[in-house]
Amino acid sequence: MKRYGVFIILMALFLILETTIISFPFILFWSSVFFLTRKNITFLSLSVFFAAILDYLRFSYIGVSPLFLLGMFLFITLQKSFFEAADYKIILGFLAVCVFVYSFIVRY
Repeated sequence: MKRYGVFIILMALFLILETTIISFPFILFWSSVFFLTRKNITFLSLSVFFAAILDYLRFSYIGVSPLFLLGMFLFITLQKSFFEAADYKIILGFLAVCVFVYSFIVRY
């Protein structure tokens, strides 16, 4: 239970930072990193929830951030299941490219 509390506090902090001070997709990146370490449906659902709130607070199209998150989670899951030796450099490189594409589409 402690893990979920820390995750919720971090995501709320990133939500505040992302909507007010710093224009960087923290929620997208750190949700993916948390999903890399712990593949859990609770983390997935909380990440999608915070991404939907982010879309609502930024007055952008609602559903773009959760779709990007689900696509990134799908890639991580498929990459781990198809390749036995998971290379985190490839996954983190893909995450960096996805964050760049996301920030370009959503216009950070």
